[in-house]
Amino acid sequence: MLRAVPDTTVGHLASLPPITFTGWEAFAGAVVITLVLMLWQALLIERALALLFEAPFYRDRIEPRFPTFKPIIAYSTSYLAVWWYGFDAFAMVLGRPLSTIGVAITAASVCGGSKWVISLASQFIEGAKEIRDKAEEIKKEQ
Repeated sequence: MLRAVPDTTVGHLASLPPITFTGWEAFAGAVVITLVLMLWQALLIERALALLFEAPFYRDRIEPRFPTFKPIIAYSTSYLAVWWYGFDAFAMVLGRPLSTIGVAITAASVCGGSKWVISLASQFIEGAKEIRDKAEEIKKEQ
């Protein structure tokens, strides 16, 4: 059942017990939880849409004719996922009820965050490889 305005009873996150925060440390914890959820969702949505956007049919026929279609599909998919799971970053951090504008802004952040997530993950992997290589060099020297 689709609803025009999301509320706190929509989706799977609504079935979890409410998270309440008090003080700056708790606020920082809420921000971290929100960022992790947003980044994870951004990565999942980006990879799911890659099936469509990297398909030869889309690249050869649709993208040349409608270059603005890709961001519209990406944002619509992000909004649907964020709305379905009842995920509002502002509501979570500020301890407020779900709002349409909060879901819309969260969806835009999720939609635009996938590129950053992928670059962050690649930097993490490169850093881990450098640490491993340096550890192997130290072992060889000993």
